[in-house]
Amino acid sequence: MPNNSREAVYYFRRMQKGQKAGDPGETRSLAHCYLSGHGVEQSVEKSVALLKTLPPEPEDSQVYHPVRLDLLPDHPRFIDAIRANFRMMDNLPLPIGGGWGYGKDDAVIVDLSLDEGYEEGRPFNLDRLARLVIESRIFLACVMRPSDRLAGIEWKVQSCDCIEDGGRQFEKYTVSVHGCPEWVWDALGHDWRKTRNRTPRSKAEAHEFIRTWFDRMYEAEYWFDITRCPEESKPMGKEDNQ
Repeated sequence: MPNNSREAVYYFRRMQKGQKAGDPGETRSLAHCYLSGHGVEQSVEKSVALLKTLPPEPEDSQVYHPVRLDLLPDHPRFIDAIRANFRMMDNLPLPIGGGWGYGKDDAVIVDLSLDEGYEEGRPFNLDRLARLVIESRIFLACVMRPSDRLAGIEWKVQSCDCIEDGGRQFEKYTVSVHGCPEWVWDALGHDWRKTRNRTPRSKAEAHEFIRTWFDRMYEAEYWFDITRCPEESKPMGKEDNQ
């Protein structure tokens, strides 16, 4: 499937050269063109009608491969990447250090001593901080990339495991993420705005079909070293770690 509107134009031009009638590639190409509005008038409904004639896309086509930011040349520290890309956090002390949290060896280290404004005994919500870190890494890996960006991203914690290893304590979050290719999201937004607040059920159903058809998803782990956290904030020993 195309990752952006430029690729949709490519599909349209390829289709114009003439492929075998009824070829699935031709049908898919024309559906992308109707969705993006390149080469033909935009019509989400026509795109849906064409896509419904095709067999379901293979499951591996819906798997998204986020950027492994820790493997990029000269990659920044995670905390520096957060401060560089989220202006609202410029002056917000975040008590984290360490790595990007892809595994135990580069876990995000939670250390309240890194927060100069923290007062001992003050309530500390470890889960809230973990979710902020998770959402930040998702944004950096899926949105702040030059191509194949996702929009309308939603994520959910599938599990949260407490692990002790070599005198260190960890929390491992397993998270499922899914979203829509940016060019598809933009096309749906443009089509929706054309209705001028008139949203017939057929259009809502067409948009839902498109979002489901193009849905991209992946699972990822987020490791946190919580050894230096206050004992009362740790989930160790609690029956419910979610």
